[in-house]
Amino acid sequence: MSTPTLARTLWSRVPGLAAALALLGSALAAQELPAPRFQLAPGDMVEVSVFANEALSGQYPVREDGSLALHLIGAIPAAGLTPAEFENALRERLAPIIPAPVSATVAVARWRPVAVLGAVAQPGLYDFSSGLDVTRAVALAGGAARLAADAPVTLALRVTEEAGRYQALKSRLAALLTEESRLLQERAGETAVPVPPEAAQLVGAGPAAAMANEQQRLLALRARLHEIRTAGEEERRQLALTEAQSYADRRALSQRQVEVTERDLDNQLRLQEQGLSVASRVLQVNLAVDQYRSAELEAAAFEAAARQSASAAASMGRALVSQREEEITGRLAQLRQEIAETRATMAASREILAEFGGGTGLADAATPPRYLVTRRIDGAAQLFDATPLSLLQPGDTLEVVPLAPDAAP
Repeated sequence: MSTPTLARTLWSRVPGLAAALALLGSALAAQELPAPRFQLAPGDMVEVSVFANEALSGQYPVREDGSLALHLIGAIPAAGLTPAEFENALRERLAPIIPAPVSATVAVARWRPVAVLGAVAQPGLYDFSSGLDVTRAVALAGGAARLAADAPVTLALRVTEEAGRYQALKSRLAALLTEESRLLQERAGETAVPVPPEAAQLVGAGPAAAMANEQQRLLALRARLHEIRTAGEEERRQLALTEAQSYADRRALSQRQVEVTERDLDNQLRLQEQGLSVASRVLQVNLAVDQYRSAELEAAAFEAAARQSASAAASMGRALVSQREEEITGRLAQLRQEIAETRATMAASREILAEFGGGTGLADAATPPRYLVTRRIDGAAQLFDATPLSLLQPGDTLEVVPLAPDAAP
């Protein structure tokens, strides 16, 4: 097939190719890559250590809404903050509930990975480590591949891009399947997260086991948080019941005092009729009866309020159980939709690779590839040119663009 015919075939049969070529054209004017900024974002795992407080210490993921959920103090915004800035925010939140001085440290246990795509041997997601530059990232992906001089450039670019996309989809599907496994175990009240066989087939036994271990830790954290919340409501219910019983005892005592005082009043009235009691004594006993009746009514009101608090705590405990079940069910439904969409996208990617993936060769190493980095800055994805020594930051996407010998920049 001639190159013009091949180009027309690609354009008509691969809907995303036009967009890919447009992106490549915009990359020609990419800016120079700025210095990395180490700010927290969803996907990071944060290690929190609070002195003399094991309940608050541990590893917490940055959630999709950009916050960390800590025991007892709830969600704290984290996205966009450096670890040091988040540490200061954490201390401010802890100050009202922990005796001074508050000692808390924050470290990043695991940054979100970087994606290495394009003309590399093993496109995919790779763990971020301090000092990761373009050269090391390419090495992690097995090194850069380069186009043969006679290879159709648009086809080869599309194939290498699609190969990297397919590898990323495999990792995503494995992660989704592992999260589904954790949710099913959580709903069943189990404490272990098994490795889904399909996840092991997709990314290998080691990475799949690592994903399961992360979900296992998340399962334990969620179970502990649920236990703390429900135990708190149960404790509140028991305290309210104890308070209600105390007021009930007080009310019963006031009732007995009223009965005794009323009998005394009857005696005083009879004595007064006989001239053996004075009016002041009768008035004094009357006032005592009124006071005891007032105390009885007050105790009854406080008892009712305490029993109402106990009932509210019991309802909240049941609501927490229902809320947890609702969260699990809702996330499972969302996950299964994402799994189905990812599988469909993978199937389309496999078709593209099967049809167009066999025609590209490798050139000699004389022509260096071009390195393009996609980085989110203030919530917007921006494209940058990079050099082999450019430093990457967590969440970056590095694309290795192969160039024919006569197309070097």
